[in-house]
Amino acid sequence: MHPVRFTRTTRRVVRHRPTRDDHRRPRRPGGRRANGRRRRRPGDAVGTPHTQPPSSAASLAVLLVAVSLVPFGWLHVAETGAPNPVSWPVSYYVLAPHGPALLAAGAVTLAVGTAMLLVGLVTTGAAVDRASRVLVGAWIVALLLVIGFPMDDPGPGSTFSGLVHDGAGAVLFTSLPAAGWRLAAAFGAAPAWADLTRAVRLLSGGTVAALAAFLAVHPPVGGMRHPLVRLPGGVQAYGLVERVLLGLEITLLLVVGTRLRRLARAARPLPGAETATGAVAR
Repeated sequence: MHPVRFTRTTRRVVRHRPTRDDHRRPRRPGGRRANGRRRRRPGDAVGTPHTQPPSSAASLAVLLVAVSLVPFGWLHVAETGAPNPVSWPVSYYVLAPHGPALLAAGAVTLAVGTAMLLVGLVTTGAAVDRASRVLVGAWIVALLLVIGFPMDDPGPGSTFSGLVHDGAGAVLFTSLPAAGWRLAAAFGAAPAWADLTRAVRLLSGGTVAALAAFLAVHPPVGGMRHPLVRLPGGVQAYGLVERVLLGLEITLLLVVGTRLRRLARAARPLPGAETATGAVAR
């Protein structure tokens, strides 16, 4: 039922039909809402304190990315019967006694931490480019597929699991470096992230160089009869170069996550600050 209005002249009931203006929130001069908050404009700098995610979420994202290194490190140090880390890729740790469980724990932890980091970047407005979001999302999905579909055992022939593993591995090694270049361009336009642009570009460039070296020492695949490059003495460095590549990618995530955590903590109000502000306003 529409609200009822009484007029002084006629004393009759006039039913008022609400218009579009009745539902508009009152505005204050200077582009502020009635609650005192300033409206965000297209020209505002991204990554400002009023768009920061909670500091606890940013800290948890960095913690998860760092903790994911523990299972991988355990495989390299304490796991008996593990493959040679210089010659064999990380995926071959699935052949170790506790390899599947440790690989799954590290990959899932890393994927969750990276997803939280991506959400934080979108919240701040730093990852405004849709392509960067898609690339980071593809990296997360590829990481889970690499673990969910183990690689084939050494020998001729390929299975469906091995084909999915190889395809996801290609996305895993290429999507994050590309996302790093896109993020560096977005960071350059954000005052709170501008000084991180060079570090992100250097890490992305180092990842691309490591990827080129990885392809050069890659074992025979398809029509390739031998690796393009081999260390002196015939030692294959396939596993070593792959670990350098993965290490650079995780370092890129930690650098971006650490800055996100710092900005979130700086934007967190001090205890009692809101109470004091409300008392002054009254």
